[in-house]
Amino acid sequence: MIYLIIGTNSSGKSLEAERIACSLEAIRRYYVATMLIYDEDGRKRVEKHRKQREGKGFETIEIPFAIDNALGRMEDKEKSVVLLECISNLVGNEMYENPERKELCKLNPDLFADQVAADVRKLTEGVKDTVIVTNEFVADKNSDEMTRLYIQLCSMVNERIKTFADKVICIKKETA
Repeated sequence: MIYLIIGTNSSGKSLEAERIACSLEAIRRYYVATMLIYDEDGRKRVEKHRKQREGKGFETIEIPFAIDNALGRMEDKEKSVVLLECISNLVGNEMYENPERKELCKLNPDLFADQVAADVRKLTEGVKDTVIVTNEFVADKNSDEMTRLYIQLCSMVNERIKTFADKVICIKKETA
């Protein structure tokens, strides 16, 4: 089963993804973390997520891009649950850190999105169940060209993942 959890920033999507992943029967639970830490805010976010997962039995695999390579670092993968967090970090890493895709994102966004989604699909096909977390962004007219491209690519990858996800869950941040 493949779950796709889509949400706005700070909407609780990570907690929901963990809840689902922990409810699924598995020999092992893997947390595939895509975030690269660049600053103090990033460190705080990673620490927050580590504390949330504490005691839940997740084995963490940190892999910023070429996500299907995580399969080679798993045992009992066919009987395991993977929580993949998150697609928006993965897309940014593919754009800026993966030497094979840095230029592709600008030259051929469709092919870029196809390839990133294909990597995610390979990961999902190698394990029992997958819970995928992603962000929903709204484009801002004042954003620079690369930010607009990033938002577009995130949306394109999300749409491709929706085509093979068994269940899509949308979570919106509660407003006061």
